[in-house]
Amino acid sequence: MTADPSWARVEWIFGEAVERSGERRTRYLDRVCAGDEVLRAEVQSLLAAHELLDTGLDRPLPDVLRETVAATHSTGASPGTRVGRWILGQPIGTGGMGEVFRAVREPGDPGPPVAIKLLLGDVDGPEVLRRFERERHTLARVDHPNTAQLLDAGVTREGRPYLELEFVDGVPIDVHCDRRRLTVPWRLALFERVCSAVHQAHQHRIVHRDIKPANVLVTAGGTPKLLDFGIARILGPALGDSGVMPASEPRYLSMLHSSPEQVAGEPVATSGDVYSLGILLYLLLTGRYPYHLESGSPAEVVLAITGEEPLPASRAVRDPTPALSELGLPRVDPAEIASRRGTDLATLARSLQGGLDGILRKALRKDPARRHASAALLADEVRRHLAELSGREAASARAFLATLP
Repeated sequence: MTADPSWARVEWIFGEAVERSGERRTRYLDRVCAGDEVLRAEVQSLLAAHELLDTGLDRPLPDVLRETVAATHSTGASPGTRVGRWILGQPIGTGGMGEVFRAVREPGDPGPPVAIKLLLGDVDGPEVLRRFERERHTLARVDHPNTAQLLDAGVTREGRPYLELEFVDGVPIDVHCDRRRLTVPWRLALFERVCSAVHQAHQHRIVHRDIKPANVLVTAGGTPKLLDFGIARILGPALGDSGVMPASEPRYLSMLHSSPEQVAGEPVATSGDVYSLGILLYLLLTGRYPYHLESGSPAEVVLAITGEEPLPASRAVRDPTPALSELGLPRVDPAEIASRRGTDLATLARSLQGGLDGILRKALRKDPARRHASAALLADEVRRHLAELSGREAASARAFLATLP
């Protein structure tokens, strides 16, 4: 039993646990806390405060931990509850701002379902309502075929605001690619669409700030959809053309997918999303993160992100990595990674060497000014590289892109 767990470790475990629910969360806590009752109690307290106060997206984690947690509020909704013209089905997730349900017009209705997001917490609080309204306007400004769309919004008879969102029936992009053993060209084609969706948000002065596989679902038909602008920030016109937010803006990080400036608490701009896109592409191509991690401790991760130059993908893909229980990451076996990309290890490494190594190196530069100037320019480089590839798989991937708006 640990007498005094560090804030860094508590915050790190909380950040990972809040992305899970139910049995997945329980199994994760069983593994990372490993019988440390004090550590687990601190994390559980933080999770309860997150649900009660709805602070996970807009308040620093130490502030949350200092709050007294008396109970956990929920929306009070359950399957069968009517919300507007919809009847709620099973819950499909809980985010920092709301509880999300699959919903249909009537029981047994064959029409397409929607996702209903109900506000958590005290609906009478002006700050909570302001934040909900901000998310509503954020989503309404994003209109792209590869972004989950806001369809409508309203207030329940009990006075609880809700969002009506496109229901995305899919799996995380890395899971989709691995299950189907998609080749490098196909992974590049899917990634290009994600870049396009992010760029469209950037054009509306919106930074996503949480780009990761769990927020990019791919449908059974192969369409990637970018989700969860819940922690996005609208970049006001008073900031001029820099697209930079004040460093004092409270942060909520999915650390392994965050840019160095996010981790360091510096101003965040659209270039931070470019870095996170680079992490996503690196994962899709190599099955691992671009850092050399031995323990997975929060301190080691912070040092790697802020100070360690990413490993070239063509070299990293050859190196096995250990299981990092603190991060919930399994051991990476290079031969299996290659197999999931429909090839052998030597061929995979050669396919990454040169062009893709260069694209990733630029996207993952520590200095934001030296990265791709936009998500669109990153997409352009990926598209040009794909155009230079030969073979049936590359031709099919290019044809797929040509059919999309």
